[in-house]
Formats: sequence, structure tokens, C-alpha cells
Amino acid sequence: MTEKVRRIVRIKATGDVVRALSRVVEEGLELSILNASVSPDAVAAEIAVQAVDDEHVRNFLRTLREFGIEVEEIEKTLVRDEDRCLHCTACHSVCPTGAIEFKGVEVELDDEECIVCGSCTEICPVGALRIASKEGERG
Repeated sequence: MTEKVRRIVRIKATGDVVRALSRVVEEGLELSILNASVSPDAVAAEIAVQAVDDEHVRNFLRTLREFGIEVEEIEKTLVRDEDRCLHCTACHSVCPTGAIEFKGVEVELDDEECIVCGSCTEICPVGALRIASKEGERG
């Protein structure tokens, strides 16, 4: 099985964002919008980009820049507070990539599969999951 490359990027744009992002289909990439704000003048978003290799990601980022979109790569990760976690399986049920698995009764996070979409953080009944900067802390 070929491993896919994942990146998270922050974009800021005043140009034709929809046209630029439509290139995703042409490039064979997958996007997950982690959060976004839209105003009449600009769009800002954090996007998880998944591709088969680094070259595809670089081409996509180059396309965004060609459309005048500011691009900044950021590093985020999912952190679990082991003391708070109830092992209730709610997070597992909403994870779109299968990055949260249960081994027996223990939660295991797969950083390679996680796209840091935040679905699990929203559903966790005790707030045991959160998104953090990779440079910062790990759980």
C-alpha cells in the first residue's frame, strides 16, 4: 500500500479562490477544510491536503500562489488527554479516515492517517481531544 503525503496549509485570498481550488480535481488531490472565514473582501482557511506524493502537493501550492493566494504550511496534530478520555468510542465513530482505532479498550491515534479535521474534538463528551501545534505539545 502506498503511503499518501499530507500537509496542512493556511490560505488567505482575495482572488478567484473557487477557480484555484477546482484545480484539485485536475491534480488528483483530496482536500479537507478544517476551518474557514469568508467576508466580501477575502477568504481565509486552513486546509488539509492529501496527495500521493510531495510533487503533487508542491504543484497544488504553486497553483494557489499563481492565483495570488497566500499559502503558509503549518504543522498541527491531534492530542488526547489520557486522564480525561473515557474510551467511549464517540471519536472513532466520526473519524473520516480511520485514524482513531480501539485496541481492546484503549484509544490509539494514527498520526499518518489523521487529517486534523476536528470532527473528534467536537464530539468528545469530556473534551479529551484537541488540536495543537506540532512544535508545541503532544499528549
